[in-house]
Amino acid sequence: QSCKNLKQLDMRWLKVPRGDLESWQRCLRLLNCRALDLEFNEAFNDKALREVARSCRCMEHLRIAHTSVSDGGLDNISRGCFPALKGLDIGALQISRSSLSKFVTSTAVCQLSTVALYCQVLLPSDLVMLSERCTSLVHADFDHDEDMGQHSPNDLVAFLHKRGAGLETFRTGPMYDNGVGRALAASCPNLRRLQFGIVAY
Repeated sequence: QSCKNLKQLDMRWLKVPRGDLESWQRCLRLLNCRALDLEFNEAFNDKALREVARSCRCMEHLRIAHTSVSDGGLDNISRGCFPALKGLDIGALQISRSSLSKFVTSTAVCQLSTVALYCQVLLPSDLVMLSERCTSLVHADFDHDEDMGQHSPNDLVAFLHKRGAGLETFRTGPMYDNGVGRALAASCPNLRRLQFGIVAY
């Protein structure tokens, strides 16, 4: 109750026993939290996500990479359980193709300015949908895109030509080649941070 003005909470790597989740959910309800980082918190699951969504209607930035959130949790996000959400990191979650497809075609994805999808199996059609629907995209993270088994670098080039003008941060990996580099130079005039994962030459 003494931290009612706290808007951002970083709980990365915090080992919260599953039985204690209700305690900090009550805390979040009091805080009216707008930014929550739960990366590598294995106790955080779909049920906990529902409670956070119920408690924090003003949530704008949510990082749930490397947690136990699965299809059910992402489906709730796709249905708009966080109506104010602007940034989402679902890196390395165990998500099915069906659930990921619902997400990239959802209304919820349209309002995102930050999206991190590393270690997710993206198809060329997913990049097309993201480029068309995420019109306010500023930060994009597609590292570990070796998972894009059906991609060619041209798919990433097309994404950059479509959405690159607004990008300030871009993270990529082995899909990078000279064509991608030229697309970055030509299409991303506002780029401030460029990060590479494992680059294959």
